[in-house]
Amino acid sequence: MMEFVILGLLMIRQMSQYDIKKILQQKISPFFSPSLGSIQSALKKLMDNGHIELDEVVEGGRQQKKLFNKPTR
Repeated sequence: MMEFVILGLLMIRQMSQYDIKKILQQKISPFFSPSLGSIQSALKKLMDNGHIELDEVVEGGRQQKKLFNKPTR
């Protein structure tokens, strides 16, 4: 079920796993509090099945930021 919620969020815009966790905490927290591990697991399943893609973006020349999004095909 977590996969469907995350996929719905990624249909709106690309996000990092921390963005996803923050949104879930703000919107669904009273009913369900997902751990970062469960979010990572759901993202892996979605990637393995080809439902989402991963882009690694360098911001400010420092660190890579991993952004998940829907496939561009």
